[in-house]
Amino acid sequence: VGVDRCAGLERLATMLFKLGHRRLAMPELPLEADLGRGEPAVFTRLGMKVLPGGQGGAGTDDVAGHADACAAWLRRAVRTDSITAACFRDDELAGTAATFLQESGLRVPEDLSVTGFDGMSYARAFSPPLTTLRIPVEEMVRRTQEIFGGQPRDYRHIFDIALVERQSHGPASAGSPAAGRGRQA
Repeated sequence: VGVDRCAGLERLATMLFKLGHRRLAMPELPLEADLGRGEPAVFTRLGMKVLPGGQGGAGTDDVAGHADACAAWLRRAVRTDSITAACFRDDELAGTAATFLQESGLRVPEDLSVTGFDGMSYARAFSPPLTTLRIPVEEMVRRTQEIFGGQPRDYRHIFDIALVERQSHGPASAGSPAAGRGRQA
């Protein structure tokens, strides 16, 4: 029982591409990541440039400190690398970083689109409400119970990840050199 992360990210990448985003940041992606494979490749196949942040911080309990570091890195990346979107692997980190970005004067989504991953119910409570990819946890639990409670024909089930569009994403900012290029998609 699992999810197809890349299929979910393809939905997100397609939406962002159609909105004119061509340069995006993945703050938690290691600096040495192979951008032609795995999650980054979903975006690069569309012709988007992915900027890895190396802000992993895996295992940290200090979400606010981690989000503040990601926000500081993103502020620089907006200025120096003309990124127009940031894709996080976690809703809590994405929403908290978006809050820090706004407190420093960067507007979400007008200056930078921010997206999360998990589909946690509290993602709608951020301001603006967080666009995210929803992992179908309840459905996964039910399927797992079915597997352990009976004799299913197969023991493998991959669930789709839904794109939940809220207000933390928008068109690539007009001031960005990347905005508007190649909008024929």
